[in-house]
Amino acid sequence: QAARALGLGEKTGIDLDDEKAGTLMDSATYNLRFGDRGWRWSPGLILNLSIGQGQIVTPLQLANYVAALADGQRQYRPHLLREVLDGDGKVFIQAQPEILRELKISSQTHAAILQAMAQVVNSPKGTAGRARLPDITVGGKTGSAENPHGDLTHALFICAAPLENPRIAIAVVIENIGHGGSFAAPLAGALLKRFFEHAPRG
Repeated sequence: QAARALGLGEKTGIDLDDEKAGTLMDSATYNLRFGDRGWRWSPGLILNLSIGQGQIVTPLQLANYVAALADGQRQYRPHLLREVLDGDGKVFIQAQPEILRELKISSQTHAAILQAMAQVVNSPKGTAGRARLPDITVGGKTGSAENPHGDLTHALFICAAPLENPRIAIAVVIENIGHGGSFAAPLAGALLKRFFEHAPRG
């Protein structure tokens, strides 16, 4: 229920063809998908869900998910195309903000989420120190997704910044490489540095 409330397991509706919805695994979905192999839902699979194991989500869903977590109030439909200008430079088409869902997160829960995200990046014991920026509060979460096709995990990192007034959300997924903090977080840090160097202030 929490995953669905944050848009996982369904298409975002971005202006791209062939977007995938991913799969949120529950007992009915699992039994339908793997019943022909003789596999049945078990309590052990519920434990896997507590660490995100067994779910299939897209990088776009992850980026929109962390954007919603950072905002704490709403989740918006993402757009690839911001605007189209005509030959005279006037706006011909412009994407308008569209709220996908209102979040039901209390202020206390939201504050705890932001604090945890900040510690992942900024605490000496955090796993994403390589995404840290000197004057901007970055918050995020690393991940190392199980890879059934190789010995190395898929490296994941999601983040938003600045946490006190979010302007950018990023999801990095690098396949067959290892830990998210070692490989995905540095790439996100480079993207964030580039964004804030060139983005207008205010």
